[in-house]
Amino acid sequence: MGERTVEVYGHCMFEDLTNNRKALMIMNTFKKTGWIRSSATGSKSEIEGVIYNSTKLSGDLASSRKLYGRDAEAIFDLKNIKDMKSEICKVKGSWL
Repeated sequence: MGERTVEVYGHCMFEDLTNNRKALMIMNTFKKTGWIRSSATGSKSEIEGVIYNSTKLSGDLASSRKLYGRDAEAIFDLKNIKDMKSEICKVKGSWL
């Protein structure tokens, strides 16, 4: 048996068009910082996210391209969510 190596990078977005809700999950919260002394935070297997009430969702082609297309905006921090009206709950865990 060999080693298992999995590296997940980016985020997953789920939309409920009927209730105007979204779920955002950010994969791989590992961050390495520092110049002289390096420090690491997060985990390569951790998942964090939020389920929230969103502004009105259209579900049209332009919206789909913006969220899921080739030029989709990458979200690496939960503070960068622009369309959140109110938070329903946090999501936290590990894919392991």
